[in-house]
Amino acid sequence: MLKAFSLVLILITFEKAFACKLRPSNKYISFSAPITYLLEGLSLLEDPSLDAISSFHPVENKDIKQLHGGIFLSKKKLKEMNDSIIFFDESRELKRTLKQSNVKKTIEVVTRNQNPFEAYEKSLGLLSPYLQGCKKRVSKLNNRVGKVKSRIKQSSLPKKTYLFFLGKIGKTGKAPRLIMANDGVVKFLKESLSMKTYPSELAYVPPSSRILNKLENKVFIGLYESKEKLELQKLMPGKYNIGFPNALKPGITQVYFLEALMDLEMFQEK
Repeated sequence: MLKAFSLVLILITFEKAFACKLRPSNKYISFSAPITYLLEGLSLLEDPSLDAISSFHPVENKDIKQLHGGIFLSKKKLKEMNDSIIFFDESRELKRTLKQSNVKKTIEVVTRNQNPFEAYEKSLGLLSPYLQGCKKRVSKLNNRVGKVKSRIKQSSLPKKTYLFFLGKIGKTGKAPRLIMANDGVVKFLKESLSMKTYPSELAYVPPSSRILNKLENKVFIGLYESKEKLELQKLMPGKYNIGFPNALKPGITQVYFLEALMDLEMFQEK
């Protein structure tokens, strides 16, 4: 009986020692959306080495310590982070704030001009040196991401012009002021499937009525971030609101959004 108990104890200790985790020689804080949601995808948000995440990046587990971070961090709070490695999204102000502190290391996550898959690969590349024993989990996540990418590239879109607006379209049909013309999911669908959308190389642009009137077979989509799942609301013919958790944040969450988006009938060629 004692031998059996000892064997179980050894197995548990062995499993813990080689389990996927953040390298325990450091403490970590994530003010980066792609990093935070990658940690969530790897089931590492509860890792004891992760001190906190930004309150601007909501996660399912409400017990995770969250900081009202960014440029508003107090000197006292920054001092408490001296021994931490801090991931943060591209921001001149936050970069300046962190540079003036004595934190152990800062890692800026730059995903500008990248599609969701590029942003995922970038964030994984930055996080990987701080992972330990995570090959299986990373491989599983990579396989899922790879399948989504492959499936989309083998798809065909209907001959329509998809206009993704930043925010919900009103009940009367009034659209928000900005169009996502070359960013996130729109950027990838343009690159991979030659999706027709508002003609601009800018990430976001206020649309011109003159240009809009020239576009054919238009589908207006108000894009917003829902709390738990994909939400689809048809307002009137050719006008919809689509919500998805963290749909506007680069990286793994936009990969999930693309996966859900391509299941909608309006994106499937008949």
